[in-house]
Amino acid sequence: MPERFPEIKVISFDYENYGLNNLGQFPDVNRFYAESSLPAMNGLSIFYLNTCNRTEFLFESDSVNSEAVLSIFKKEFQLNHLENAIELQGKEALFHFFSVTSGLRSMALGETQITGQVKRAFALAQENKSISKKLSAVVSKALEVQKLVRTQTSIGENSVSLISLLECELQSRQQSYQGIQNALLGGTGDMSEKIARHLACAGLKRLTVLRADKSKPLPVYFEGLKDKIEFHQCNWSELNVLPGSGRPFDTFITSAQSKGPMLQADDIASLRKSKVLNDSATVVDLAMPANIEISAGHEEEKYYIDLSCLLKQSRVNREHRRSSLAEAQALVLKSIEGFWLDSIFKNHSEKVSSVNSLLQDERNKEWQRLINGPLNNMNAKQKRILFDYIIKHEKKSLKLQKELIVEMLASTSTQP
Repeated sequence: MPERFPEIKVISFDYENYGLNNLGQFPDVNRFYAESSLPAMNGLSIFYLNTCNRTEFLFESDSVNSEAVLSIFKKEFQLNHLENAIELQGKEALFHFFSVTSGLRSMALGETQITGQVKRAFALAQENKSISKKLSAVVSKALEVQKLVRTQTSIGENSVSLISLLECELQSRQQSYQGIQNALLGGTGDMSEKIARHLACAGLKRLTVLRADKSKPLPVYFEGLKDKIEFHQCNWSELNVLPGSGRPFDTFITSAQSKGPMLQADDIASLRKSKVLNDSATVVDLAMPANIEISAGHEEEKYYIDLSCLLKQSRVNREHRRSSLAEAQALVLKSIEGFWLDSIFKNHSEKVSSVNSLLQDERNKEWQRLINGPLNNMNAKQKRILFDYIIKHEKKSLKLQKELIVEMLASTSTQP
């Protein structure tokens, strides 16, 4: 059987194969397209995706291999090591990328945030003209498949996110979002906004936001919070003299963008001592790279939750939803086979058109035989209705035949 899309390749670094602590070294999407020579390289079409728990290269080339891509990338961004990359080609590459876009490879199984990240990265790739027509079709198909996964499988039911994984982790520590009344939040990005929304819905009374520069305008959602709860903001440098620090925070959650840790374990201990944080306040770090560095064995470790804690919750959740995952993966496989058949038809459009013309000629000859023979007594309106029915049935039959072929191909292939 012909190999599917041998020119399509994937290089993947994710939280499982590369480790959460190492993922923070990769450049974000904007920096990649601004500084790398890879998007402009002759003979290479490339799509780059960077999130807090993965970095993906999807590329098409007959002359540039994975080793060359990684070598250039490592040199340009002065990366220390790029071991343990997952390298895939052809059908396996598509299965991986479609699964990533559908949230099937995410830490939070079935989460939808990855879809928006893929869309934004796709827009940047198109803007920088780094992506070919064929690779664009692959990304577009991946986005189409994620909709099918969410609407036609049970993976979309009781959807999981980092927010819900955090809730599971809090519950394992006999805590809950409802118990958070006075929170300190680091950052005002997308993740911080999601956290703030969740806490506000759970009954949060007071929120203080840490920012790099509080003189800049607040994002719209946070501006609106001022009318709903007691709201404060301050710079990270003012952490030890926070407004209203006579009321210690019961929770500190941070997901601010930074090049490295902004606080150490001893800094957190000092915040407790000065009553900025209460004695048992939970400290949550969802940033990548981490905003807070707490070494193993430190007294603060028992109050600390980071992405590695949520990874454990993710594995438990994934095990519970194994049947939903299998259902979604089967749909992804089927979609790849359908995509392959469509590409064959598109690449051989003249032959397909020629065969269709022959079939139409045969059908028209048979129709003439019928109306001049057995159907001769029918009036013009009856003949037109019957002919329209035949055409409709013919199209339905062709569609059914294609679905059966795709089903057969998918059932005889194994999951990559």
